Amino acid sequence: MGGRPHASVPRTAASGRLVATGDPTLARLLHESIDVNKVPASQLVDLYSRFMDATREQRRQWTAKDWDEASDALTRLNARYETVRLDLPLDDRLTVRSYQGEFRTLQSARRLKDRVNE
Repeated sequence: MGGRPHASVPRTAASGRLVATGDPTLARLLHESIDVNKVPASQLVDLYSRFMDATREQRRQWTAKDWDEASDALTRLNARYETVRLDLPLDDRLTVRSYQGEFRTLQSARRLKDRVNE
């Protein structure tokens, strides 16, 4: 009670459906509808954390298309971060930057692995 819902449990609108205004890639990865442009600064670090948890869990099964979609979702998250970053404490900004770097590292490692396997 009061904790963060597990990523495998979808969050839905009152009607029982996912809200259409959410980011489709984040909805698929996090099982909830998220309008990135409306995420308050206070929730952004948690959103990055859950995004990276999903990335770590699913990355081995991702195709190049999945990586591209996740990268696009991260780009949208990063745009929101740039909008609200001054509202975040320094520790939170550093945490976000580390998540951004980790994603790009995982993505680059996958690309390298794919090239080696060709």
